[in-house]
Amino acid sequence: MRDGLDPAGEPIDLLAVLRKGTKRGLINRPIWIARKSGAPLALRLVAVKKPPQAAGIARRKARQESVKGRHQISKGTLAAAEWVILVTSLASKTFPAIDVLALYRLRWRIDRLRRSAPALQRHLHEPPRRRDYQRMTRLF
Repeated sequence: MRDGLDPAGEPIDLLAVLRKGTKRGLINRPIWIARKSGAPLALRLVAVKKPPQAAGIARRKARQESVKGRHQISKGTLAAAEWVILVTSLASKTFPAIDVLALYRLRWRIDRLRRSAPALQRHLHEPPRRRDYQRMTRLF
Protein backbone atom coordinates (compact mmCIF):
# COMPACT_ATOMS: atom_id res chain seq x y z
CA MET A 1 0.00 0.00 0.00
CA ARG A 2 1.42 3.34 -0.98
CA ASP A 3 2.17 5.47 2.06
CA GLY A 4 0.42 3.01 4.42
CA LEU A 5 2.31 2.46 7.65
CA ASP A 6 2.14 0.03 10.55
CA PRO A 7 2.33 1.13 14.23
CA ALA A 8 6.14 1.12 14.06
CA GLY A 9 6.09 3.50 11.07
CA GLU A 10 7.14 0.80 8.61
CA PRO A 11 5.45 0.49 5.20
CA ILE A 12 2.58 -1.99 5.02
CA ASP A 13 2.55 -4.76 2.43
CA LEU A 14 -1.17 -4.64 1.64
CA LEU A 15 -1.04 -7.87 -0.35
CA ALA A 16 0.44 -9.69 2.65
CA VAL A 17 -2.31 -8.22 4.85
CA LEU A 18 -4.94 -9.44 2.36
CA ARG A 19 -3.38 -12.90 2.19
CA LYS A 20 -3.46 -13.17 6.00
CA GLY A 21 -7.11 -12.13 6.03
CA THR A 22 -8.20 -14.54 3.30
CA LYS A 23 -9.16 -17.35 5.64
CA ARG A 24 -11.40 -15.14 7.78
CA GLY A 25 -12.55 -12.96 4.88
CA LEU A 26 -12.49 -9.79 6.99
CA ILE A 27 -9.72 -7.34 7.89
CA ASN A 28 -10.16 -4.68 10.55
CA ARG A 29 -6.92 -3.06 11.70
CA PRO A 30 -5.33 0.31 12.39
CA ILE A 31 -3.28 1.92 9.67
CA TRP A 32 -1.33 5.16 9.45
CA ILE A 33 -1.10 7.16 6.25
CA ALA A 34 2.07 9.18 5.68
CA ARG A 35 1.66 12.86 4.87
CA LYS A 36 4.03 15.26 3.16
CA SER A 37 4.33 17.25 6.35
CA GLY A 38 3.30 16.42 9.88
CA ALA A 39 2.67 13.20 11.71
CA PRO A 40 1.07 10.25 9.91
CA LEU A 41 -2.71 10.21 9.93
CA ALA A 42 -4.18 7.47 12.15
CA LEU A 43 -6.95 5.63 10.32
CA ARG A 44 -8.47 2.18 10.06
CA LEU A 45 -8.31 -0.40 7.29
CA VAL A 46 -11.52 -2.40 6.82
CA ALA A 47 -11.70 -4.99 4.05
CA VAL A 48 -14.08 -7.81 3.25
CA LYS A 49 -13.55 -10.54 0.69
CA LYS A 50 -16.00 -10.42 -2.20
CA PRO A 51 -18.10 -13.45 -3.12
CA PRO A 52 -16.46 -15.52 -5.91
CA GLN A 53 -18.80 -14.22 -8.63
CA ALA A 54 -18.25 -10.55 -7.68
CA ALA A 55 -14.48 -11.12 -7.44
CA GLY A 56 -14.50 -12.65 -10.93
CA ILE A 57 -16.35 -9.63 -12.31
CA ALA A 58 -13.89 -7.26 -10.61
CA ARG A 59 -10.87 -9.16 -12.00
CA ARG A 60 -12.42 -9.12 -15.48
CA LYS A 61 -12.98 -5.34 -15.26
CA ALA A 62 -9.40 -4.82 -14.07
CA ARG A 63 -8.09 -6.84 -17.04
CA GLN A 64 -10.27 -4.83 -19.45
CA GLU A 65 -8.97 -1.57 -17.98
CA SER A 66 -5.38 -2.74 -18.40
CA VAL A 67 -6.00 -3.58 -22.05
CA LYS A 68 -7.78 -0.26 -22.57
CA GLY A 69 -4.96 1.65 -20.84
CA ARG A 70 -2.31 -0.43 -22.62
CA HIS A 71 -0.49 -1.48 -19.50
CA GLN A 72 0.39 -4.79 -17.89
CA ILE A 73 -1.90 -5.77 -15.02
CA SER A 74 -0.12 -6.79 -11.83
CA LYS A 75 -0.86 -9.86 -9.74
CA GLY A 76 -1.43 -7.47 -6.85
CA THR A 77 -4.21 -5.69 -8.70
CA LEU A 78 -5.92 -9.00 -9.41
CA ALA A 79 -5.55 -10.04 -5.76
CA ALA A 80 -6.93 -6.71 -4.50
CA ALA A 81 -9.89 -7.00 -6.89
CA GLU A 82 -11.15 -9.85 -4.69
CA TRP A 83 -11.71 -7.43 -1.80
CA VAL A 84 -13.78 -4.39 -0.91
CA ILE A 85 -11.09 -2.22 0.71
CA LEU A 86 -11.99 0.80 2.82
CA VAL A 87 -9.90 3.25 4.81
CA THR A 88 -11.92 5.15 7.38
CA SER A 89 -11.52 7.45 10.34
CA LEU A 90 -14.53 5.91 12.14
CA ALA A 91 -13.53 4.53 15.54
CA SER A 92 -13.66 0.74 15.87
CA LYS A 93 -15.30 0.90 19.31
CA THR A 94 -18.16 3.01 17.98
CA PHE A 95 -18.42 1.48 14.52
CA PRO A 96 -17.68 -2.26 14.22
CA ALA A 97 -16.37 -3.38 10.82
CA ILE A 98 -19.77 -4.75 9.79
CA ASP A 99 -21.36 -1.33 10.46
CA VAL A 100 -18.66 0.47 8.45
CA LEU A 101 -19.31 -1.86 5.53
CA ALA A 102 -23.08 -1.31 5.83
CA LEU A 103 -22.61 2.47 5.89
CA TYR A 104 -20.46 2.42 2.79
CA ARG A 105 -22.91 0.12 1.02
CA LEU A 106 -25.68 2.63 1.80
CA ARG A 107 -23.49 5.49 0.60
CA TRP A 108 -22.81 3.72 -2.71
CA ARG A 109 -26.55 3.12 -3.19
CA ILE A 110 -27.26 6.80 -2.59
CA ASP A 111 -24.53 7.77 -5.07
CA ARG A 112 -26.02 5.43 -7.69
CA LEU A 113 -29.48 6.88 -7.10
CA ARG A 114 -28.12 10.42 -7.35
CA ARG A 115 -26.42 9.60 -10.65
CA SER A 116 -29.61 8.07 -12.06
CA ALA A 117 -31.94 10.83 -10.79
CA PRO A 118 -31.67 13.07 -13.90
CA ALA A 119 -32.74 10.19 -16.16
CA LEU A 120 -35.60 9.37 -13.79
CA GLN A 121 -36.75 12.99 -13.82
CA ARG A 122 -36.74 13.05 -17.62
CA HIS A 123 -38.81 9.86 -17.62
CA LEU A 124 -41.35 11.29 -15.18
CA HIS A 125 -41.90 14.38 -17.36
CA GLU A 126 -42.35 12.45 -20.59
CA PRO A 127 -45.92 11.90 -21.71
CA PRO A 128 -46.95 8.28 -21.21
CA ARG A 129 -46.67 6.10 -24.26
CA ARG A 130 -49.91 4.60 -25.51
CA ARG A 131 -48.84 1.05 -24.66
CA ASP A 132 -47.97 2.09 -21.09
CA TYR A 133 -51.33 3.84 -20.77
CA GLN A 134 -53.16 0.70 -21.95
CA ARG A 135 -51.30 -1.44 -19.40
CA MET A 136 -52.18 0.97 -16.60
CA THR A 137 -55.89 1.01 -17.54
CA ARG A 138 -55.98 -2.82 -17.45
CA LEU A 139 -54.89 -2.69 -13.81
CA PHE A 140 -58.06 -0.87 -12.80
